[in-house]
Amino acid sequence: DVVTLNWDDTSGATSYSVYRSTASGGETSYATGLGSSAYTDNVVDNNTTYYYKVTALNGTAESVLSSEVSATPSAPVVSLSVSSLTFVAQVVDTTSAAQTVTVTNTGGLILNISGITKTGSHPTNYSFTGCGNGGATTVNPSANCVLSVTFTPTAEGTRTANLSIADDAAGTPHIITLSGTGGAPPVVSA
Repeated sequence: DVVTLNWDDTSGATSYSVYRSTASGGETSYATGLGSSAYTDNVVDNNTTYYYKVTALNGTAESVLSSEVSATPSAPVVSLSVSSLTFVAQVVDTTSAAQTVTVTNTGGLILNISGITKTGSHPTNYSFTGCGNGGATTVNPSANCVLSVTFTPTAEGTRTANLSIADDAAGTPHIITLSGTGGAPPVVSA
């Protein structure tokens, strides 16, 4: 997470200094001897507001502080509409109706999903589409993608698995627990 500052060059300036604080008006010297009119602050915490001012230097003479600017870095944040899906008794080798999970980025930066994989005891009993279909995809801030999951049991009894979402948000991987019951086909008698 970073804050990038840019300012206009000052005629005659030989270097610049950046002042920073987490309170408006409380900036203290933070980075000195900068040779260009840009600075990237990479020692920041998400969702904390930082206040900056800049001075120009010519030798030992320093200008007055610039006007104050502020920035609040943020990161992608994953919010799942549900953390588990349960499928009711489904006849072996038939496919259930789809259930959905909405993956929402509630953060301030683009969410980069690098992949979605099925893990656990019975991953082949589940299929999904959406959110890149298992491949890489992105979700913009305040946007979402929808996973559509179906269950096709290969045997009777409880069948479990997980969907594991790998991404660049805190808490990765994000896990959705899947559970379903495979049932016997109906017995038809004459």
